[in-house]
Amino acid sequence: MLPESDDFTSTAWHPQSWMHDLRSFIGEMAITQLCLLGSHNAASYGISKDLPFVADAPGFLLGDSVFASLSRFLFRGICASWAKCQWMSVRAQLDYGVRYLDLRVATNPEDASRLYTLHAQISVPLADVLEDVKAFLNDPLSADEFIVLDFQHLYLTDDSDGKGKFFGELDAFQIALYSSMCRSQRRWKFCGGPRPGVASSLWWAVERMSHHTPRRGFALNVWYLDG
Repeated sequence: MLPESDDFTSTAWHPQSWMHDLRSFIGEMAITQLCLLGSHNAASYGISKDLPFVADAPGFLLGDSVFASLSRFLFRGICASWAKCQWMSVRAQLDYGVRYLDLRVATNPEDASRLYTLHAQISVPLADVLEDVKAFLNDPLSADEFIVLDFQHLYLTDDSDGKGKFFGELDAFQIALYSSMCRSQRRWKFCGGPRPGVASSLWWAVERMSHHTPRRGFALNVWYLDG
């Protein structure tokens, strides 16, 4: 909890840089002690009724049966409206103060060359989301903010191709971000290393980007971030 004091209530802060602006109050808190503004299905803003249904869609909409085809025809517009949880781009959400992004990633049956975000239907490419995050962190006004990318669901092929594409896009994101932010020597830390401590230790840490995997299976989460 943040202190209820005149100093805190009178401190000027801005949505784009609120973590840095409030660093004197949150600096000694662990990341999991902070109340971060989160965005559910953060990248679903690109969904439209004409985009294909994918693995996490309701079961009756999937498959090649006549019933499934008819259901997709009848409910495509309704489903798109339900699946579209956000209307702003990821960059706009970050500028408005969001620091936790809930993401789902899958292969696109109509474009096998890259990965896409989704929520029942295909949305924008994962690369677009990562580009928005990179642009936000490269902006001098928000260069010291922390962002949690929580890949809640990955609908990838079990072979190395699906996983390779996923980590390949993250690697490209890391390299692009690192090349323009020379303060950090290594920005991608795997979960075998030390856990992040209080927020103040992360502002000047050498390893400021963390990738956390669970103990079983190929799925990503952030439960290791317990400070």
